[in-house]
Amino acid sequence: MSKITITQTQRLQTKLSPQQELKIRILQLSNLQLIDAIQEELLQNPVLEEAETSSLQLPITDLSQLEKENKIKEEINWEDFFQARNNPWEAEGIASESNPIFDNLPAHQHSLKEYLLQQLRLIPISDKEYKVGEMIIDNINEDGYFSGEIEEMAKELKVDNVDIEQVLAKIQEFEPAGVGARNLKECLLIQVKDLGLEDSLLSVLIKNHLPAIQDKNYEQIALQMNTSIDEVKELLKVMAKSLEPKPTRIYERFYPPQIIPEIIISNTEEEGLNLEINDEWIPSLRISSYYQKLLREKNLSVAEKEYIQKKMKSALFFLECMEKRKQTLRYVARVIFDTQKGFLVEGEQKLVPMRLEDISKEVEIHLSTVSRAIANKFVKTPQGVYPLKFFFRTGIQTKEGDAISVLAVQEKIKEVVDREDKQNPLSDSKIAEILEKKGIKIAVRTVAKYREELGISSSYSQKSKANNKK
Repeated sequence: MSKITITQTQRLQTKLSPQQELKIRILQLSNLQLIDAIQEELLQNPVLEEAETSSLQLPITDLSQLEKENKIKEEINWEDFFQARNNPWEAEGIASESNPIFDNLPAHQHSLKEYLLQQLRLIPISDKEYKVGEMIIDNINEDGYFSGEIEEMAKELKVDNVDIEQVLAKIQEFEPAGVGARNLKECLLIQVKDLGLEDSLLSVLIKNHLPAIQDKNYEQIALQMNTSIDEVKELLKVMAKSLEPKPTRIYERFYPPQIIPEIIISNTEEEGLNLEINDEWIPSLRISSYYQKLLREKNLSVAEKEYIQKKMKSALFFLECMEKRKQTLRYVARVIFDTQKGFLVEGEQKLVPMRLEDISKEVEIHLSTVSRAIANKFVKTPQGVYPLKFFFRTGIQTKEGDAISVLAVQEKIKEVVDREDKQNPLSDSKIAEILEKKGIKIAVRTVAKYREELGISSSYSQKSKANNKK
């Protein structure tokens, strides 16, 4: 009979503090989501109030009741979490059709497939990997999950299984976070990694205890994780607030029916280009003067004093996170549009290649901070309203050694095709020759790929159609 032995092991884990998690969360929020978060904070913290309102005259007579009112419900409805069509914490749009910040919205809203293909074109991969990526994206279902069979795809494309898996791993890094996952666990873990929490207890909880979560068996989870039930419940609150089991719902939030741009860039003859952070819709907050005065009174009990101090500290940190978000966004946006100044004046043809790494080095902040700062954010420009991630693009070298964005090359291809003789449409090789004369050296197969992406038929297809009409 084998002996059962108990051993102790030390494990080093990176665990973010609640303050660090709040900083990350606030930075990632769009304006609509920030408004929602502010309303939630106002409900939970009586010390915080809107600057336009009078001080809240709330007597502290029953601390236990106040704590109950400010406590998030411990029981989370996991059926709603995993199955509901809308998340309870999702910010609602603000009805204001006449407001000028909604002007110039992009005429075309990309489907999820188009959005994923757009991201696929931005990563450095071979033609073979691109074909694999296209097939993977074709097999991503309406919830954002990869539903294809890797072995069947490998046979069809005449590649190894590992080739499919490697490209799938790259697509799983795309937005919306969690897209391309093969199951719920993988979907949530991708989002955890995206938040920078892959070494946290939240990651351990999802990896090992999803069935127990759905059964609400918190005691078993706490025992196996060697932690308290209260900590398990806190982790579950983070999970319910920060993660999305259906990535397509995240995508819908990227393009809400009404958008409040975080940045507004104007161009006038008098002032030229001007960039400002759009906080018109963000409530102005302050610490309640009533509670500041109350804290100085001598007849407060120790418990009452501690409660007010705790809430005041929490309110001050929330205000600090909001100000840090604004500063970071302004700093990052200025560098982005210093680089993309040509776009602001002349449009998409003047987009230049730009990477997150370039901005990170320029502003001297971590790459993940830049990524979070631009996530879910929009900018209103003289050319229209765009997501900030639109401006991060790879490029092609010109003869002069400069770089030109893929989008700009596609626009030039479209220009060439628009001017061609429709009775004698240009071949891909001829288009490549014309572009080379303009200083853009591009392979014929790349012309064909860009033409297909633009929905432009090949010269052969156009001639066939013309013959059929005859």
